[in-house]
Amino acid sequence: LASPESMIVTMPNTINLLNGMFSLIKYGLSDCNSGFSTYPGHSGCSDNGLYLRSYGHLFYKPTTNATDYGKAAELALLLTAGRLNEVNLNT
Repeated sequence: LASPESMIVTMPNTINLLNGMFSLIKYGLSDCNSGFSTYPGHSGCSDNGLYLRSYGHLFYKPTTNATDYGKAAELALLLTAGRLNEVNLNT
């Protein structure tokens, strides 16, 4: 690559970004395992699903009273920007 922006796309930076993303998914927004946040001042890193050490976490709550098809359609919109065709959506 010849653009000036590509100078920051190095292998260590890419690995740090991936480590931060995995930490965000597993531990929430915290400093655990190279996370994107700072130490909140309490508890240790644990993967118990309670996110005790994080400032926040990722979650998905479907709309109320949604059918299975409605949930699948909503997830398809979020994950594929609505590009999932009807054949794959119905399976």
